[in-house]
Amino acid sequence: MQAPNESVFVVEDMFCGGCAATVERAVRRLPGVVDVSVSFLSDTATVQHDANVLEDSTIRKAIGQLGYATRAIDDPARASQSSKFEKQMRMRLGVALGFGLWVMMASMIRLFIGLPTEAMAWWFAVFSGIVSLPVLLYSAAPFLKLGWLGLRARVPGMDSLIFVATVAATLGSLVTLANGGSDVWFDVPVMLVTFQLIARLADFGAHRTATNAVRELLDLSPVKARRVNDLSTSELVPLSVLVVGDKIQSHAGERICMDGVVVAGSVSVDAGLLNGESMPELLGPGDEIHAGMLNLNGTLTLRVTSTLGNRRMDVLASSVGRFLNKKTNLMSIADSVAFWLVPLLLVLALVVSVVLLALGTSVSDTLERALAVLVVSCPCALSLAVPLVVSVTAARAAQEGIILRDASVLDKARRVDTLLLDKTGTLTVGKPTVQDVHAAMGFSTDDVIVQAALAGKGSSHPLMLAIHQASELLGDLSNSQSSNHDESPVDVQNRTSDAIFTELPGKGVCCKLANGVVILAGSRQWVSTSVPITVELSSAEADALSYASEVCVALNGEYVGAVYLADELRQDASSLISQLKSRGADIKLVSGDRPDSVRVVAETLGIDWQAQASPEDKAALVVQLTEQGRVVGFVGDGLNDGPALAASTLGIATGKASDLAKNAAAMAVLDGGLDRILVALRITSRASQVLRSNILWALAYNALMLPAALFGYVHPVMAVLAMALSTLSVTLNSLRAGTRRFGHSHGK
Repeated sequence: MQAPNESVFVVEDMFCGGCAATVERAVRRLPGVVDVSVSFLSDTATVQHDANVLEDSTIRKAIGQLGYATRAIDDPARASQSSKFEKQMRMRLGVALGFGLWVMMASMIRLFIGLPTEAMAWWFAVFSGIVSLPVLLYSAAPFLKLGWLGLRARVPGMDSLIFVATVAATLGSLVTLANGGSDVWFDVPVMLVTFQLIARLADFGAHRTATNAVRELLDLSPVKARRVNDLSTSELVPLSVLVVGDKIQSHAGERICMDGVVVAGSVSVDAGLLNGESMPELLGPGDEIHAGMLNLNGTLTLRVTSTLGNRRMDVLASSVGRFLNKKTNLMSIADSVAFWLVPLLLVLALVVSVVLLALGTSVSDTLERALAVLVVSCPCALSLAVPLVVSVTAARAAQEGIILRDASVLDKARRVDTLLLDKTGTLTVGKPTVQDVHAAMGFSTDDVIVQAALAGKGSSHPLMLAIHQASELLGDLSNSQSSNHDESPVDVQNRTSDAIFTELPGKGVCCKLANGVVILAGSRQWVSTSVPITVELSSAEADALSYASEVCVALNGEYVGAVYLADELRQDASSLISQLKSRGADIKLVSGDRPDSVRVVAETLGIDWQAQASPEDKAALVVQLTEQGRVVGFVGDGLNDGPALAASTLGIATGKASDLAKNAAAMAVLDGGLDRILVALRITSRASQVLRSNILWALAYNALMLPAALFGYVHPVMAVLAMALSTLSVTLNSLRAGTRRFGHSHGK
């Protein structure tokens, strides 16, 4: 079966989540549509459809018939159009406020002060109708247009409620005036439109601030880089021409424009815009640096590791957009309730009118009751309850270097009761470091390190890279000569330009110098076949280093010593594990590493463990625990973690995870280990709390206010105020999801 085609459009002029629901319902009815998701937060419609049955032009025409313009997703005019739309909304609000004050003044005098004669009351009513015209004809125009088009297309939304209420109040008032009466309701549509504009501008601003949080960071990045050429001179070039391996310079006060590795210079950087860390971070040669960081106090040279579009900030920005187009179960439920509430309110208002008129109630009182029913339960708050929280949470997470890939993560994170952790890069620093060095008689530990580094020069094996890095920290070794060999380590190092290097996978490395000197570095078993191992570890030392990898070194047939390396445990791992346990989760270490290495880490942290776990073993464990009723989260970063990440309820990819791991995970933590995971869980848990409080408030409000309006306890003006306050309260509560009320310990 041919896969459905996916089309993405920008939908302009949507006022709120109800508009998005209306568009979604209309598009879903088109023949050939497989699935559709319309997001007010990102102003986009994502439509999966059979290209043989339905063309993009037909989809855009259907959306246009509802009164919404569409654009291509990459249309450069999108940003300016959004700004123009907001400006128009502010102008409409200004008109509504200016003329609405006169309408309300006339109403207040008529209702609460009274007028001496009926003729004067009638003229006050006429005056309120005249000053309401600019509001009804200009400020209310988009609501009336969209409301009518929604009714005509049989997909009524919240704008349809406003349309019906406005038309009913206006026509009822005009009929009253024509019959010589003064009880008019011009104030109801005026207040309704005014408060709708205020609430929707607040919604618009909140979602724009949230969704643009990372985009604003992209705008801070310089558009050109200072590229260093082979002659050590520099030139300004566009970022688009830079390739991996290029060297660029950054001066104090400039923002880093590309991801890379520092090759020269040591500076303090402010990475707050990327990870929320308030303290400056000192970076030097060998450290990773990311675009968006602010160079505080020096000049540095970095080697580019990611091209434009693949930088960390680019990944964050695109992830926010994809995340906002997805819906949680709660969002789908809220949209459905809001959608069916609109026709329900229209039917209820009609039924109330018929019943009251049948009971002999005056037309004036009947219209007043019907208006209150239409207005008081307008489901704008319900439609915003979930998506605004999603928007704010996505932005907060992105600022912390966390990518949320699936909107359902907000529901899943709080329910996790079992957390399975990979070892490397999560509980450990992610790369081996030298733990101990044992030297044979006549050699120093420095000799062992330097000879091993010389043998592995050019090797990309993690153990050889760690030894090479350790040798660079030793400084000048010209005095570390040994009586048991003719040349000092520095002499040997100076002669490696003519050397022949051989790497034997699984065994070790060999370096043959031009003068015949041979250096071996590798496993004990391999080195011992050429050179007798003259130094053995004691049983106590062997137990202490059982978790470490051993690299034995020989020079010209003579045993030099051994280097012991291991992936070092993160300094904060113990405290972070305790914090995870305090959340009520069972923690287990599941690794493909050998038992000795896994056991040491697990016992140090006081958690259960399983070693030598294959990808199938990890996935099977997740399935087994899930079948036992556990809600399982899996944290990993390797290719072999993909199946387990996909099988778990909450998959979290950490650090430099493989593409498979990232695609299988519900969220990805770009930097760090457990500290970032804790932040991610706190962000999503807080969002879940805010989300549920929003839903509870919106449903409780409608459950209380609708019966009150039905039985005549709510005046239309009070209904407008209550509806507006409900929408504003949901908006303000949603912003709590973006506040940073948790500790932060970010380490390199």
